[in-house]
Amino acid sequence: MFVTFVKKLKEMRKTILFFVLLLCMFGVSSAVKSQVRILDEETKKPVPFATVTEKAQLVCYSDTAGCIKLPTDGNAEITIQDVAYQTYEGKVKDVPKEVILKPLNYNLNDIEVKASHPDYIQLKGYFRNYEVNSEKNDSTLKCYADGIVEYFIPINGGGVKHRLIEYRSFRKKSSQDKDSTSMMNSLDLFGTKVPKMSSDEPFPKETKFSKYQITNDGRLMVKDVLAGTVRTDSLHRKLMSINMLAPRDKYSLSIFGLVSVAWYKDIRTVYAKMKNNSFSWSGFISQSEYQKWEAKVRKKHDIIVDEYSEFYVQEHDYVSKDDVKKVKMTSSDKVPDGQNYTSPYWNDTYIPRNSYYVENMLGKMMKTISK
Repeated sequence: MFVTFVKKLKEMRKTILFFVLLLCMFGVSSAVKSQVRILDEETKKPVPFATVTEKAQLVCYSDTAGCIKLPTDGNAEITIQDVAYQTYEGKVKDVPKEVILKPLNYNLNDIEVKASHPDYIQLKGYFRNYEVNSEKNDSTLKCYADGIVEYFIPINGGGVKHRLIEYRSFRKKSSQDKDSTSMMNSLDLFGTKVPKMSSDEPFPKETKFSKYQITNDGRLMVKDVLAGTVRTDSLHRKLMSINMLAPRDKYSLSIFGLVSVAWYKDIRTVYAKMKNNSFSWSGFISQSEYQKWEAKVRKKHDIIVDEYSEFYVQEHDYVSKDDVKKVKMTSSDKVPDGQNYTSPYWNDTYIPRNSYYVENMLGKMMKTISK
């Protein structure tokens, strides 16, 4: 009997050992799969700060080595986006160990200073801004807007003016809109708007970009912290991508203890070095901003929103104060509900496409509104 027991014990040990080996193999396989790197197609160098989303909700950013962490669900569809590259999409189980991103090609010409007294730099381009309700497991698109906008940025500092030229704006009505208190609405934090621009950029004082260093391998360092990358494009121009908040900062706001708002944001910008000029507004190409908002009324959970905002330049120019006075500016950052456009501006090739998930939700929203 004892001998029989020992035999069974040995057989059980073999079985357990077999399953342990299987688990180890699976673990190694999973670990290898999770070591996904994002690389530049031309330079084969890592792409840091790329945004990974699932159902329009942020999963992670790529680190300094271009590595990302994938969701555990193999059937989950992720989107990898960077303001300087074409969008990548795919299921987790199909993502290769190395994701190669194709750089966007920018065909901006050098600016000719036509104004006798240039006081402003004028930027014209495409923008889009949308918010995703992140409170539910299945995120929903709250609102979406895009359009063509002009910015007038004072060269010597000061307030930035803008003119909204064309736009389309969609909003999903929900019970939450009715239940939100007037105090929350008065904050005017949510809803589609044109991207913010500051005359301090591209090197804002608070991030002390005036003391940046560029390494031999194309990394932009600020106080020994990776803050961006520099590469040469197909036209042999230097392109600099900057992560304006590296590491990302978190902000909070409280109004009389009744309303509290917490949020963090990350801003990516791309500049081209034109001829002998340094990186400046004259070489500004694009900007991408991500914010996550969490708002509470009287310490009760109310709203969680992921907000995405992008701007891609079409034209640069210098203008004088007299020229600016002749332009009828738009007074509010908010994009009006409805549509006002003459052509499908959103189909231009220089604009990276939305993720399939956002585009699908946008299509459903448009159909609902059109009924």
